[in-house]
Amino acid sequence: MLEWSQTMVFLFAIWILWKDRNALIFRSHKSRPQELCATIFQQAQYTKIAMNPISSPRSRQPRWVSWIPPEEGWCKLNSDGSYNAGDKSAGAGGLIRDSAGCWISGFTVNVGDASIFIAELWGLREGLRLCKSLGLSKIVADMDSLMAVSFIQEHRMPDNLSAAILVEIQSLMLEFEACLLQHTLREGNAAADFLASLGHSLPPGLRIWSSPPSGLRSILTGDQLGTCFLRF
Repeated sequence: MLEWSQTMVFLFAIWILWKDRNALIFRSHKSRPQELCATIFQQAQYTKIAMNPISSPRSRQPRWVSWIPPEEGWCKLNSDGSYNAGDKSAGAGGLIRDSAGCWISGFTVNVGDASIFIAELWGLREGLRLCKSLGLSKIVADMDSLMAVSFIQEHRMPDNLSAAILVEIQSLMLEFEACLLQHTLREGNAAADFLASLGHSLPPGLRIWSSPPSGLRSILTGDQLGTCFLRF
């Protein structure tokens, strides 16, 4: 029988190799074998430390994360921002789904020269605008930027270009019958992350997707099936 540590290495090898395969197919991203091996053993080691009963009580415990559909009668907006350090460009994207996880609409934006924080805010703003244009009334808006969520919920105004976008976001949220903004982990926001990254490769400006791009379909199917990812 395999020891516990060997079992964890085996399980993480399957999971990480599967993720790397999807990255190669859908994003043309290829990892080096050395990087994959290091990641596999690192994740297994983190799990061992987190689940060790004599470890510090302050240690962060691993948990399973998935996309969570909204209640019936509500729609879920997932948005995200992306930043490319190579050319200092930013992209944003998002999508709207119903309580069954079915596609309503989506968007991508080539933001241009901007910070990741601006890109995150841009994604939420465009998502709320799209929800409004579609006549939706009850919205749950998820994003994986804890800083952006905190700034919006606490009505904090930085002294920079993001202030105008924050004001517009707060104003847009008041125009719905109900609009709940909440933070999600990256693993629960994979579809929006895909669309935000896609924004880098498109012409400047906004593009609306009446149906999902082909490379996104596997992520959407996984979300509908309740696929979970282990988060440390």
